[in-house]
Amino acid sequence: MESIYLSIYLSIYLSIYLSQSIHIYLFISVYSYLSIYLSIYLSIYLSMRGSFVIFVVLLVLDSTDPKPPPLILIFFFFSLFGCLFLLIKHFLSFFLSFFLSFFLSFFLFTAPTFPFFFFLCVFLFFLKPFLFSVSLLTLHPLTPTTPPFSNSKATKYFSFM
Repeated sequence: MESIYLSIYLSIYLSIYLSQSIHIYLFISVYSYLSIYLSIYLSIYLSMRGSFVIFVVLLVLDSTDPKPPPLILIFFFFSLFGCLFLLIKHFLSFFLSFFLSFFLSFFLFTAPTFPFFFFLCVFLFFLKPFLFSVSLLTLHPLTPTTPPFSNSKATKYFSFM
């Protein structure tokens, strides 16, 4: 019975670690609501980034028309789809990390299954950079997955200090 409690505790700890490594916050923390609002803002920004000028021009040209133009409705639904996609990605990545860490700690403290434990460690080791690169691609789809400001003058300046 104590091993189940210990596995639940370790699964919560590991899910916090895995979720923070891919820029996701837990819903029991204060920053979870801020991350939801930030994801909604980012999805609207990313959906409108390539077509914001066309959106404003259509809005100005069709302001006398009583019914909304179809392209503005398409952009609006696309931004709603971006919001839903980011929220679903946050939920799925948190629950994936929670269940993986729960099974990892449960099999570690209940049964002598060292090969299964080793397989899960290797799987998590290769899964974490993949999820991090996927989150970078979804947040910055037009930029490479290198860290920002890696070749900037500020980085070179602070490396000398």
